[in-house]
Amino acid sequence: MGIQGGIVEVIQARHGLMLVPRADITIGGALRRYGEWAESEVKLMAAFIPFGGTVLEVGANLGCHTLAFSRLVGPEGKVIALEPQYFIHACLSGSIALNGCQNVRTFHALAGDHMGSFLPPAIDYAETGNFGAVHFRDVDAAERSFETIQMICADDLVIQRLDLVKIDAEGMEAEVLRGMIKTLDRLKPAVFAEATSRARSEAVEAILRPLGYRGWTVQAPAFNPDNFRADTYDAFIGATETNILYLTDTLADRHAGLIREFPEFSPAQMPA
Repeated sequence: MGIQGGIVEVIQARHGLMLVPRADITIGGALRRYGEWAESEVKLMAAFIPFGGTVLEVGANLGCHTLAFSRLVGPEGKVIALEPQYFIHACLSGSIALNGCQNVRTFHALAGDHMGSFLPPAIDYAETGNFGAVHFRDVDAAERSFETIQMICADDLVIQRLDLVKIDAEGMEAEVLRGMIKTLDRLKPAVFAEATSRARSEAVEAILRPLGYRGWTVQAPAFNPDNFRADTYDAFIGATETNILYLTDTLADRHAGLIREFPEFSPAQMPA
């Protein structure tokens, strides 16, 4: 299914119809070829998402996981999805509407450790790029957009129930977690966060360890041989995505059989 002309297309993906920028070569490319992105992560996270539960997704991008979370929590559950890129957020919101996901609330905002506003990098979404790897740290003045994006603290969302936090914040994981310490301490959700370097992982550990969390390393293959389109070619050439699954002892005991296959995480495992 497609829209003729314009810079977006509608793709039938595993978890529903999705609005996708034609120029997006990574997540968009995977959706076009395989009809999915990081599906092995979805299967793992599903174990921590009960029917009727609540998921907070920081860095929702186009909504590959958001649509899956919406189905998993069901009509009585809730998905809160934050995406800072204005055009990607528009695509995300469009996909939510196309699929009638009334249990999803999206926010055009960046999650961090303080309230404020800033000028993000200027991006031409008609030009080929990887729109899932946009950084918001230390943006050069000459590269800034004219738009203003709000930074919010997840604590200010006043979430009453939370089963899973999924974070893909391109190096800002620690800032996101510092902005929701009260929520983490109160509700003790599972936390699934991208790991990119030793220093950033140490910063995350310093926040979560005092709250009673331990981490397990999840090396998820980018290619899923059982993909939605049954395409057997691995365009990722064996690449993997590194995430850390953080659990309290209570959650770890409850899911002991699942986490047994993953090594316990230490920042020393990460490249500097």
